[in-house]
Amino acid sequence: MIIGISRVGYCRISGGDLAGIDDELRIELEKCMNEEGKHKNLDKKAKILNIARDCLIGLTSTDYDCFITSDKCLYKSCIKVLQKNETKRILEKTPSIIYVQPEPKKMLREILKILNS
Repeated sequence: MIIGISRVGYCRISGGDLAGIDDELRIELEKCMNEEGKHKNLDKKAKILNIARDCLIGLTSTDYDCFITSDKCLYKSCIKVLQKNETKRILEKTPSIIYVQPEPKKMLREILKILNS
């Protein structure tokens, strides 16, 4: 289990089909973040870095069975891109993606539910 933000040590090198998924996820993340107004106070460099980190988190989730996030845009974008039939055929597996409100107790409850199942 990895809890926290993405770091260089958790990076992926992608090409081919995975690069296409990465591109789709970046597009969806940027659309959602613009609609939600999440980037209105960020400069261009910070905006690009934020999208790249979220995209890395989403792609890294494909190595695991379950992905829990409290970021609505990351959740919506991952559902839209990672749960597509075309994407499922490309990846070895896709995680179960769960959204939880950004409250530590609720997040912990979801983690415990998964661990108990």
